[in-house]
Amino acid sequence: MTRYCGREFTPIEFEQIQSLIKHNPGFNRTRLSTEVCQILQWLKPDGKLKDMSCRVAMLRMDKDGLIQLPPSTRKKQPVRTILFTPATDPRDPLVCPVNQLPQLHLQIVTKVTSALWNEYIQRYHYLGHLHCPGPNCDILSLPGNKLWH
Repeated sequence: MTRYCGREFTPIEFEQIQSLIKHNPGFNRTRLSTEVCQILQWLKPDGKLKDMSCRVAMLRMDKDGLIQLPPSTRKKQPVRTILFTPATDPRDPLVCPVNQLPQLHLQIVTKVTSALWNEYIQRYHYLGHLHCPGPNCDILSLPGNKLWH
């Protein structure tokens, strides 16, 4: 047995996956992962197919030479360069006791404010800007920045 994405796969299951790919040359990777989940009854606790985990597992199986996936049909998005504007230029450091700092405010990044957020992250975060998936982009704001209220 071989483990991928928290699931043990038997040699028979590898054969089933290989057979599915071979007999369905028109299936893309998404369709294949859906079918594999149905065949293997790979489900989340809510009963829905665990197709994203299956797709990741199948990509790893392909990389390990256990199966051969069809080429990806997804086009890669061009990498966007983030240019720095004066809005994120460094400012003088705040030098005062913590009890004299102005109140901090939390603000959710919206479509309107996301470009400025991305610029701050690219300029000041040690990893730079990476795509922020889903609703995980809440931010801590500092008074005096144009973005914050």
